[in-house]
Amino acid sequence: MKPNAVVAQQKAEERGPAVENKALQELRSLSRDLQAVRLQVEQQLGGSQSSEEWIQVGFIIDRLLFGLYILFISVSFFTIIIIWVNSYSQ
Repeated sequence: MKPNAVVAQQKAEERGPAVENKALQELRSLSRDLQAVRLQVEQQLGGSQSSEEWIQVGFIIDRLLFGLYILFISVSFFTIIIIWVNSYSQ
């Protein structure tokens, strides 16, 4: 073993159980805090069933409106082409 490792090990043994208990209590407190934060984040990200259903309804309406938009643009394009062709043929 290196001399530094031996000195570090001796210092750890000199600290005694009081320091280790304090560190252990601090780790347990940190663990409880992290679990509380995790639970809160899971609740927020989980959402509810009704919000998921409304998201699906939104997707359906979005697709419907996009389809109507494409149909309107296509009909308008063909109408303009037909009017343009008829005006040049006269």
